[in-house]
Amino acid sequence: MAINNKRLSAVLVNDTDWNTVYSCATDISVFVRSIIICNHNDSTQTVNLAFTQTATPTTSEMMYSSYELHPTETKRLKLGIGMQAGDILKFMNASSDNISITSYGAEFDGIAETVKELNASAISAETNVDFYQVPVGTKTSVSTINVCNTASYITTYRVAHVDGNATALASEDYLAFDNVIDSYDSIQLNLDISMEENDSIVIYAATSNLSFIAWGSEVK
Repeated sequence: MAINNKRLSAVLVNDTDWNTVYSCATDISVFVRSIIICNHNDSTQTVNLAFTQTATPTTSEMMYSSYELHPTETKRLKLGIGMQAGDILKFMNASSDNISITSYGAEFDGIAETVKELNASAISAETNVDFYQVPVGTKTSVSTINVCNTASYITTYRVAHVDGNATALASEDYLAFDNVIDSYDSIQLNLDISMEENDSIVIYAATSNLSFIAWGSEVK
């Protein structure tokens, strides 16, 4: 299977629409290592990044929400995410000033057993949620979970690896417990964990403004 490491895309955004940064073709799979966002302006810019399959992303698909780029700032986002056919990275700027976005990664010929989106969800507050459960006859490696705060206030979240579903959650299962996330901030949890059949990722948010996206690989 051929692997092509390269610059995946380079886009100049100068409007307030959702712009496609990179769209995965039908005959390949893609691993996006990083994105570099460059603010060309002498003013602060408010930007959004989403992982979606639609023209207009939903709240649950937000990776960065109302993120502030300082004047002439360059920001490197280390993503480590997989894309399959139909997956799209979308970017929006709140103003019509120039911002350039460049993505880097690897394209695999054919549909590989590679990292892909496992689930995406915006959850209710103060509830343990079964975010992802390993299917029957499958083992899963979870590489990354992205947590995005879409609100203007600080909140906290929890992530646990449970043998079973949320009803079996025990104190020793937590991978993150009441971790703080700032307003309009995003955190990538680079977990690299192995899960067995019927194991679950259980998530919890103190408020109802957090979006979670997980990437990993499933092997039957």
